[in-house]
Amino acid sequence: MNKINRAIILSIWSFLLLSISTIAFSEEVIGKGETKPDGSIETTFFIKDKEIARQTTDAAANIIAVSGKIPDGIVKQYYPNGSLHWIGNMKDNKPDGTHKEYNEKGSVIREVNFSDGKKNSLKVYNENGQLTMESNFIDGKIDTAKHYYYNEKNDLIKVSSYKDGKEQNVVDHTNDNQPIEKKGSQ
Repeated sequence: MNKINRAIILSIWSFLLLSISTIAFSEEVIGKGETKPDGSIETTFFIKDKEIARQTTDAAANIIAVSGKIPDGIVKQYYPNGSLHWIGNMKDNKPDGTHKEYNEKGSVIREVNFSDGKKNSLKVYNENGQLTMESNFIDGKIDTAKHYYYNEKNDLIKVSSYKDGKEQNVVDHTNDNQPIEKKGSQ
C-alpha cells in the first residue's frame, strides 16, 4: 500500500473514531417550558435529570433572561405522552437555525428560523399541514406577513399580505385555488 492510500485510510479511521466518540459522549439536552400568566415562557434545560440552564422569553419569543449555560447543539422538548413537542439548535445560549414545533400527532405546526437569537422568519401551519401564516423579520421585528385562509373543504380561499401591521393586498381564490380578485396595493 502506498503512502497516499495509507494516509487516506488513516484519515478515514480517525474521522470515524472521532465521530463515534462524539456520539457516544454527547448527551441529549431537554427543555421543559412553563407559560406564565403574562404570556412569557420559562424554559428549564436539563441533561439527564440535572438542571443546567433557564431561559425566559416574552410572548413573542424574544429572550429576556438566561441563567446557566445551554450547550451548543440540538435541544428537544417532549409532550407528556413522549411525542416530540419541539426541536431546535442552540448556539451561545441563543436559538440558531430552524426550530420546529409539532402537535401531539407529530405534524409540524410552527417553524421559526433564528440567527444569533433573533427571528428571521416564522411559518404557522393548521392541523391539516396547510400554511396559515408566514412572516419575515428584520432585526427580530416583524417586517412582512401573509395570512392564508381556507374553507371547510381545505381549499385556499383568501391570502392577505401585511407590511408594518397594515393590510396591503388581498387575493381571493376560487375552489381550484385560482386567484379571482385583488384588493389593495402591493
